[in-house]
Amino acid sequence: MRSNSELAQTAAMLTIGAVGVIAIGVQSAMYGALERAGRIGLAEIGLAASVEMVVLAIGVVLAGRLARGMSLPLLACLGAGLLVLANLAMPYASGGAMIALRALAGLAGGVLLWLANAYIVQSRHVVKLAALFLVLQTVVQFSVAAAAAAFLPGNPDAIPLIMAGCGLIAFFLAPAAAGWTAIPEDHAQTAQSAFGAPCLTALATMALVQLSLVGGWILVELVGSAAQLSAATVAAATPVMLAAQVAGGLAAMAIAGRLSWSTALVAIGILLGLVQVMLGLTSAALPFLALAGAYGLLWNFALPQLTGMALAADPSLRVARIGPAAVVAGAALGPLAASTLAEWLSPGAATMAFVLPSLATSLAVIVLRQQIRREKTAQG
Repeated sequence: MRSNSELAQTAAMLTIGAVGVIAIGVQSAMYGALERAGRIGLAEIGLAASVEMVVLAIGVVLAGRLARGMSLPLLACLGAGLLVLANLAMPYASGGAMIALRALAGLAGGVLLWLANAYIVQSRHVVKLAALFLVLQTVVQFSVAAAAAAFLPGNPDAIPLIMAGCGLIAFFLAPAAAGWTAIPEDHAQTAQSAFGAPCLTALATMALVQLSLVGGWILVELVGSAAQLSAATVAAATPVMLAAQVAGGLAAMAIAGRLSWSTALVAIGILLGLVQVMLGLTSAALPFLALAGAYGLLWNFALPQLTGMALAADPSLRVARIGPAAVVAGAALGPLAASTLAEWLSPGAATMAFVLPSLATSLAVIVLRQQIRREKTAQG
């Protein structure tokens, strides 16, 4: 049974991490408002969004380095403070300056994400906590977008200003980062071992999963429009997907410990590929929304399994700690792959093309499972 102080610390650490990744879920709404206000061009939107995610991945890796010589509460204060300043400066920026600010926000977000993830991978219930973290992320992102629409309608800086307020909350929660260490002593010796094939395969799998998820989803609105579905139906796809993401995270919490990460991820890769093919072929409203829900369900059911995979591939926690960097890197490559495919294929065909990385994910998991078995056999 967890004490009240431990539960409070867990809630604070998950909130800190969720604040760090708000931008990932609200980029479309934020950049759409800024583009309509003439503050950023269409070409710059793609660059700004990709730069923010790439730098967020860099922030995850950098935080791991900084944590070796800096107290974790101070690291949390620095990350949250930088996030607040970058978002508060948004109303005064446009074009290239805005891209630079989003890069700073991404760096800060990566630091906060690393702190939450480092806490999760050292917990007693890793997969359950990882799933809860994903549910919290979805709820926070949805709340920010809804608050901007409800309380600051028409204000192009609504979302950055709300994110600055969330960053301030994370700043005041920073003391919760005290009382635990990011590098436990019992893992110190293991951490000196070589970064072998299972580690690299696990990181590649993490990037591949997110590339397929994000890349396939980016095209969904285009698929709906090409199928001549109503604007209301197309617009409803995102809320349906977000609601299903919450359900997917809760389902991952419910089955934690009952289903192996390898079985789950192999099945998810196959099912995701099937959903992507069906999305590319659909031409009716109800199946379109049902598939959007299935997409969200698989999304947040898959990601907690990656934490279990990382721990199996590398018990020293190195892969688990830097795993979010691989996930974010995959998320950054997803839109690039989608836009490239969309130049040559119809939206439906481009969406169906993502069946390849989905099935490759299942294959990579099978390979990783064999690598882990061989390594254990070699170690005797």
